[in-house]
Amino acid sequence: MTSFNRLCNEEIHIRHKDGRVSGPLKAVFGKGKFTVFDGTLDVNEGDLIDRPLPNGKAERYDVLEVNFTHKFHSIPAHIDMEVRKQGALVQFDRAKTVNIAIHNSQGFQVGDNNTQNIVDSLKQVVERIESAPGTLEEKEEVKSRLKLFLEHPLTSAVLGGAAGGLTELLG
Repeated sequence: MTSFNRLCNEEIHIRHKDGRVSGPLKAVFGKGKFTVFDGTLDVNEGDLIDRPLPNGKAERYDVLEVNFTHKFHSIPAHIDMEVRKQGALVQFDRAKTVNIAIHNSQGFQVGDNNTQNIVDSLKQVVERIESAPGTLEEKEEVKSRLKLFLEHPLTSAVLGGAAGGLTELLG
């Protein structure tokens, strides 16, 4: 963390044209411009920026111009985004933090359904492989490759226990 990050008193979220949302990001805001001290930030002209407000709404800005500045002595690389505020405030849904304490239990899931969605989706992939036209050997080869993917340490790190359960499904 650089000393410049202490200047970042705004939280923003970038809504990309392709539907992705990045954030929360810490930024400096002033005179029609947001500055983020991250030279790798993915933002383009035409994206939108949401600036959440305490009332559950957000100011929305159009990104008009994006300028990158290389690191210069103690000033880190950063992105300046020239913006124009849209008229009305928009509803903004923050991620909710839920604290749960569970003792002496097993066979439960805590989360926001992401892992369960991945498991369900991969089960559908396996079902479609099995019902797809093709020889038994081709289907076994595809399922074998999927199993290798799921057994890879990086995949296990990302999916956690879901990967192990899915490899059982593949035989």
